[in-house]
Amino acid sequence: MTNSPETLTLSEAVKLTGFSNTKFNNEKNKQALTELGASTEGTGKNWSIPVSALIELEWLNTDGTPLKQATKKDAATYSRRSPLERLESDIAKAEGDIARADDLKKAAQTRLKEARKNLEGLRAELYEEARRKIAEGQAELERLESLTGTSTN
Repeated sequence: MTNSPETLTLSEAVKLTGFSNTKFNNEKNKQALTELGASTEGTGKNWSIPVSALIELEWLNTDGTPLKQATKKDAATYSRRSPLERLESDIAKAEGDIARADDLKKAAQTRLKEARKNLEGLRAELYEEARRKIAEGQAELERLESLTGTSTN
């Protein structure tokens, strides 16, 4: 099953992230994916994993590209650099981390705004339903009073 460009099957997500099926099938990770909008029912080909969920879990970069996997070669190259080059590299990484944190903050603020809007809508619906029930109760009371010739007022 091929999903939309914004969602992936399990095998597509495994291939894109470089992580194993085991990581995705871990109960804690499955729950986190589900909370972020993934459908993890059935076999992997039936899964629908939003790319945004993989980004939120820090399994992909904020632009949806795979994380760069550090290798021993990377560590050796880093240690051969001059202190200035290492510092510049660390600063660039920190700036990237800050940008990513800002993106996550914006996404969280958007979700919070949506949740507040949904809550406001639910409150309005509840208020209208309560008003309707009260009106129905008053009408029924008036009907009963007219039948019995009594009044509760």
